Amino acid sequence: MYSNDPSSARQAMCFHLDSKLSPSLAFVQFPQEFYNISKNDIYCAELRQFKTFWLGLDGLRGPVLSGTNYFVKRCTLYGARPGGTSNSEEKEISRLKHEFGNSDKFCLSLVEKSSHDFDEKITTYVSPQKENTLTLASCDYENGTQWGGQIGYLYGSVVEDYFTGFHLHCRGWVSTYCFPSKPAFVGNVPINFNDTLVQKKRWNAGLLEVALSSHCPLIFGISKNFNWALQSMCYAWLAFWPVFSFPLLCYGIFSQLCFLNGISLFPEVTSPWFGAFVVVFLSSCIQHLREVFRSGRNLTTWCNEQRFWMMIGLTGQLFAIIDVFLKLVGISAVNFDLTNKTG
Repeated sequence: MYSNDPSSARQAMCFHLDSKLSPSLAFVQFPQEFYNISKNDIYCAELRQFKTFWLGLDGLRGPVLSGTNYFVKRCTLYGARPGGTSNSEEKEISRLKHEFGNSDKFCLSLVEKSSHDFDEKITTYVSPQKENTLTLASCDYENGTQWGGQIGYLYGSVVEDYFTGFHLHCRGWVSTYCFPSKPAFVGNVPINFNDTLVQKKRWNAGLLEVALSSHCPLIFGISKNFNWALQSMCYAWLAFWPVFSFPLLCYGIFSQLCFLNGISLFPEVTSPWFGAFVVVFLSSCIQHLREVFRSGRNLTTWCNEQRFWMMIGLTGQLFAIIDVFLKLVGISAVNFDLTNKTG
């Protein structure tokens, strides 16, 4: 991704400086838009969710943290809560070191945010600049601290953006969505099925990891705030998205077995239950078609998304489920597979 509109920072600051919104605002999210999408977009690389689902989330507590194209408050990543104090305020340097690491200068910068008056005895303990730099650059700097657990971007899933944004919302923060007519950021996407499969597999595996962990949105999110139930359901819809491959796989297998054995899988046309099947099928198609049209796309996009949904359901999502299952039984871990976007 690269900045396509230098005024995007000023647009985000309009939200961050709003007197009513700012005290509870964690980040401003911009959509992901791409320049190398083909005319037909047969692999659904446009990520049309940013024109539908993210807009809907903006009517609740705000969109999901999407990994890029956002402006976030520093204090929110340091454990702060809206209307309260952060982990770095009103604490001794020794305690800050336990949470943030052994860099004196970094810890003092956290204290400086809330107070410009330092005790002279504290400043005398500041290590030289070179020593601080070496400490921060060391591979074991985060060991024994709260980085990745309560501070910074959270570890434990390959979708650290989703996981971190989820915890920010659980702490009481809100987010907002800025969708200007001119794309604020533009990037590129995989242009072949192999690379698309790698990307979708990684995303789905990470989301399912969260869904099956103690941080499941349906349990962890609602337990934090019952009034947050709708937002938790939206997070859960994303987290459990890979599970859609199960009914698709079952339909692909059992329908063929029923056909070969002469078993009727669906009601006959004369049966009253046939109407129920027709209504469910048509309502699902019409809803999807309506979303496509509302986002400014046409019938070709709808056909491509229907086709790609079946393709990814039996490949990327299925492999993601297998990866997570192997991790749960202790055979292997979910890997962060890099996505090739160059050719």
